[in-house]
Amino acid sequence: MRGIIFFLLFSAFASSVFSNSKNSDSTQTSKKEYTAVRISHPPKIDADLNDSCWMNIPVATDFIQSQPNPLLPSRKKTDVKLAYDNNAIYVLAIMYDSSPDSILHELSTRDNAFFGPNADAFGVLFDTYHDKQNAFLFSVTAAGVQADTRLSGDNFDDSWNAVWESKVKITNYGWVAEYRIPYSALRFPKKEIQEWGINFSRQIRRCREFSNWNPIDPKVNGMVVQAGILHGISNIKSPLRLSVSPYISTYAYNFAGQNSYAFNGGADVKYGINESFTMDMMLIPDFGQVRSDDKILNLSPFEVRYDERRSFFTEGTELFNRANIFYSRRVGGIPLRYNSVYDSTRTNEIVDKNPQNAQLYNATKISGRTKDKLGIGFFNAVTAPAYATLRDTLTRITRNIQTQPLANYNVLVLDQELKNNSHVSLINTNVSRQGKFEQANVTGTEIWLVDKSNTYAIRAFGNLSQLHFPDSAKTDLGYRYLINVGKISGNYTVSLVERATTQNFNPNDFGYIARTNEFAHFLNQSYNIYKPFWKIVKMTNDLGIDYFMHYNNPRAYSLLNIDWNTDIDFKNYFTWGFFGHAQPIKNNYDFYQPRTIGRYYVYSSNYGYGTYFSTDSRKAFHLSGSVGKVIFNERNRNSVEFSLSPRYRFNDKFNMTYSYWQGNDADDVGFVDNVNDTIIFGVRNVFTKTNTIEGNYLFTPRMSLSLRVRHYWSQVKYSSYFALNDIGKDSPTSYNTSNDINFNAFNIDLAFTWQFHPGSEISIVWKNAILTEKSDLVKNYYENLNRTIGSPQSNSFSIKILYYLDYQMLKRKK
Repeated sequence: MRGIIFFLLFSAFASSVFSNSKNSDSTQTSKKEYTAVRISHPPKIDADLNDSCWMNIPVATDFIQSQPNPLLPSRKKTDVKLAYDNNAIYVLAIMYDSSPDSILHELSTRDNAFFGPNADAFGVLFDTYHDKQNAFLFSVTAAGVQADTRLSGDNFDDSWNAVWESKVKITNYGWVAEYRIPYSALRFPKKEIQEWGINFSRQIRRCREFSNWNPIDPKVNGMVVQAGILHGISNIKSPLRLSVSPYISTYAYNFAGQNSYAFNGGADVKYGINESFTMDMMLIPDFGQVRSDDKILNLSPFEVRYDERRSFFTEGTELFNRANIFYSRRVGGIPLRYNSVYDSTRTNEIVDKNPQNAQLYNATKISGRTKDKLGIGFFNAVTAPAYATLRDTLTRITRNIQTQPLANYNVLVLDQELKNNSHVSLINTNVSRQGKFEQANVTGTEIWLVDKSNTYAIRAFGNLSQLHFPDSAKTDLGYRYLINVGKISGNYTVSLVERATTQNFNPNDFGYIARTNEFAHFLNQSYNIYKPFWKIVKMTNDLGIDYFMHYNNPRAYSLLNIDWNTDIDFKNYFTWGFFGHAQPIKNNYDFYQPRTIGRYYVYSSNYGYGTYFSTDSRKAFHLSGSVGKVIFNERNRNSVEFSLSPRYRFNDKFNMTYSYWQGNDADDVGFVDNVNDTIIFGVRNVFTKTNTIEGNYLFTPRMSLSLRVRHYWSQVKYSSYFALNDIGKDSPTSYNTSNDINFNAFNIDLAFTWQFHPGSEISIVWKNAILTEKSDLVKNYYENLNRTIGSPQSNSFSIKILYYLDYQMLKRKK
């Protein structure tokens, strides 16, 4: 069976690739070129056309659509001029529009320009090393909101921020945008004559048009590779890139009626080591104002992976993501022995204090690329020891248990770019802990090879993990590899993937992995229609076949899954999609749910289907939603999900969104306990609701007030229990302990931010958090909500002031 299925997967892949080889797409052979002009007197950045320096500058025009009508001329004329001097690049863009009163200009938060707010937008892209892989994108909306992004391959880093100037103005002939981008915001090679990749982009929101000066074909893989060429820049020097952003913050906390206060201070430092490499450093960082995590009740055998929202760990980290072994949430995350504290309590003892996060002392990252296109990245962070406090309720005597020692986190990555937008990488992560705690080391390598036509590609990576236990002088070794070959450009794309992970592979000290001891194959196919037809603007169709096996010998079958998705964008801006899956084999084997190596649970074949929709987001009222169902061929087991999210835009400054999600798993089956080596499973109903309210009021492009309220409620009610026998089926048991759960997570995040000076900000944040888990179930939602709000809660009110000091700015003022 395994051989037959793999042969079918490979045959389908091979036939689909070679049948399309004659019609393979290629990148453009000719590209537009623009020559920049040096000016002696810079323009005033006011979106006014009266500056004389713009008089004899050549014009980049004739924009081409990438959507909705790929490779056809844009509906509206756009003219762009670019100039430079010893200090900066200057851009003037005129977006002509015969109906200027129809130009959409909704205010939004920073770094939200294209495809986000209901606003027209303009952007300029610089591939300063002309490697066709890495670029800087500076965008501005018709409302004056800035967005800056670093591009690396398919990675878009919106968290990267630079300090630059822009101004927009809506006129009687359209709208105008004017930029000043200092060289301190860019990295470029040390050469007398520069040759960069460049492109200009425009979004006309009311007709959902996205166009570019140098055409971008949606069928071709990659955006940077389709940029034009910029000539004319010469004799410029990278300035001393040195900035310091000191901050002070004060916090007032209240938990269960107890008040406490804190005052913090520190600084962020950014230093340009040379024209290519930059060092970023945090000294005594403060992340207390970062948005709350969306906590959930986790009944699975896998750790929940939460998103990274700390800007230092998201900005400029594309190099560190090679080979998929870096997960920055480990730094300053949950202490290593956090959970074991509760198993260490003695008679009459309770856990009085157990910090959920290790204090971060400092963090440093250095990254850049040499003239030979070798990317080098280094990351280091140090976290403080953490201790839990246990208190005897009778004697009041306390004692401390160390949950985390002084720890040092390191990452080193080397990434060599090759021709045809390819690269090869080597990366190592290391966690060193003081004392008799685990020491972790993971090494990975990755290769990405693309053919000359940018049509076919091979991606492969391999990881080796080493976990050393000083107490026993034991070292666990494990490895993982992945091989992916496929067609990456064209209406039809396809890939065939093989992935293997050994049982002892463990990167979780500095990385993240859920499933180990797995051998899997994936066939992913997509057929996309980008040109409008009938009433449809665009359609995407995806089909995947996934085959999983246990890695240990014998390589036992685990699961065959087939899934598909169709997404349709209509000309009236309505989106509709439908999806489904099938696991057709009668018996499927779950090797993870029992939580014991060598054991498994056998569950039935199943299938699922669903649909989703989204109305015209340009209108004041917007509605999106989805519904889906999964049916198993056992008992009455099924799963139903439903979501609905209305949004109303009161005006261009104020909008609110309500999101509702509900899931009901009937006769779900899962692990409960392990009693004297007997694995206990339970049959349960799991009912979950999530209500989220989000609101934003934008006073100006630099001043905003945001609110987010989220209530997550999940109830688990067990109807019966059984013992898991050696063949993965249910056996009778006398186990009857109640394991019902009523779980609530309630959060409020209210934040006021004001960028009072470029790069400088005042933020005032109030955060409220309630987390409860009880065994008594509540049938009424409002009764449950009242109980939750009446539970002990944590409140924090904070004010943080950050001021940006730039060496070049101070030098000019002097």
